[in-house]
Amino acid sequence: NLSLHIIVKLADSVLNVVNQSLVRSTVEANSLKDSAEHKYAKVTVTDVIKKYNLRSLTPQINTDEIRITRSDINRPALQLAGFWKFFGYKRPQILGRGEMVYLTQMEDHERRDVLKKFFSYDIPCVIVSRNIPPTDEMIVMATARGIPIFSTPLTTDRLEVDLLNFLNSY
Repeated sequence: NLSLHIIVKLADSVLNVVNQSLVRSTVEANSLKDSAEHKYAKVTVTDVIKKYNLRSLTPQINTDEIRITRSDINRPALQLAGFWKFFGYKRPQILGRGEMVYLTQMEDHERRDVLKKFFSYDIPCVIVSRNIPPTDEMIVMATARGIPIFSTPLTTDRLEVDLLNFLNSY
């Protein structure tokens, strides 16, 4: 009877330690997640414009207040093809030759539909590489949603690598 009482007390003590450890780990993990997102919140779209000398195709949009909260970029080829699950819309969107050719070869109504959905998300910015001109629909839809679009002469690969390094340096 006494040994059973000791075992129950010991088990209760172990459970308390495990629970405290789990609570501490959860608080620490949430704190790290918040600080990581806050860390990138220092980067504005204007910082990216200045760093890469991007040409604004939507100059009426104020980029000083648009924050980039992720240290990664997204190439939205899958989204343009209709797959929206796992869309990294909080990241800068990079459109290269493949995405732009795909868009221009779509039927007009299909392109409008996919772009309408694409620009319905709160995207921080869209950067088109190789100075490829975006479609007029892209400019109109982006402007209506306050999403800046930029052009750069950089190749898509060069832009991806440089921008990832820049975002990860903050």
